Amino acid sequence: MVTGIAPGSAVITVTTVDGGHTATCNVTVQSNTIAVTGVEIIPSSISIEAGQTAQLTANVQPGNATNTNVSWASNNAAVATVNSTGLVNALSVGSAVITVTTDDGGFTATCSVEVTAATIAVTGVTVTPTSALLDVGQTLQLTPHVQPSNASNQNVTYSTSDAAIATVNSNGLVEALSPGNAVITVTTVEGGFTATCDIQVKSANVAVTGVTVSPNSVELRPGETAQLTANVQPEGATNQDVNWNTSAAAVATVDNNGLVTAITNGDAIITVTTVDGGFTAVCRVVSYDAIDELSIEQLVKVYPNPSQGDVHIDASDATYDLQVLDATGRLVMRKQISGLSDIHIDEAGMYFLQFSNKDTAPIHIKVIVK
Repeated sequence: MVTGIAPGSAVITVTTVDGGHTATCNVTVQSNTIAVTGVEIIPSSISIEAGQTAQLTANVQPGNATNTNVSWASNNAAVATVNSTGLVNALSVGSAVITVTTDDGGFTATCSVEVTAATIAVTGVTVTPTSALLDVGQTLQLTPHVQPSNASNQNVTYSTSDAAIATVNSNGLVEALSPGNAVITVTTVEGGFTATCDIQVKSANVAVTGVTVSPNSVELRPGETAQLTANVQPEGATNQDVNWNTSAAAVATVDNNGLVTAITNGDAIITVTTVDGGFTAVCRVVSYDAIDELSIEQLVKVYPNPSQGDVHIDASDATYDLQVLDATGRLVMRKQISGLSDIHIDEAGMYFLQFSNKDTAPIHIKVIVK
């Protein structure tokens, strides 16, 4: 009787006692077959991006099983495939289950595969606007542009070079705090790419609310000049610029600095206009040839001056065309007078009485009504 001891080959020989005759038998001793009892996949679940691969490993149990051969399969080859060695290839976004099956016994194990969109790396960033001029108290929204536009991680952070001048919040909202300059920097979370916006902060704009001119009336001889001054309100208004013009350039001109020049006899209204708001004020200019005070007293007498509204006029024996104008040049009254005449002015203020006839140069007398 032959008994197998260990794997291998042996020749069994039989020999007769009488005569020494022999015969042989070739014997092969095989190993004992160890059956498969199960299988597992490592790892049991994976998450990979489309276009990537991952290696799965099948562990057949027991570790010394005679037949460790396995086969691999995917339940969704459009999302992920697997080859004969367990290499998974992610194709598109979605889910798939990879199954390994033992040849001996048909035991199975699975691996859940989650395929995500491929990560698109950040390559840079810009910000709009790249510069801004703000008043104290104003705000400005910055907009970052991560490149490429379809980069997977669009997150950015913001910082300021001088928080005393301008701050910026996590959403890119800039607030101007005090006059000066600050640089706002936007930084990509992925890659640390940066872009900047230069912020200039100026004092808050103070709007013009009005203007006056001084003096508000002048009497000049042809060829004389007078300097007018515009007083923009409030005193701290941001834009103090004004424009000057005359209603009668043949009588009096005015330059860009408010210098009035009398040209010939007559009346002109000089108007100053603020650039901010278009507010105006006026100065009445009376231009007339020189007549000494004694001559005026001899020709026309006006009294009392100042007056409470009733004005007496002594024009001697002459006849005059009388025009009464207020400080803005508005005609208040016009009448023919001769000898002794009375007029009444209702409202308090400064008035100009202009007497004219064909025999003398115009006579201008300023009257104050209280």
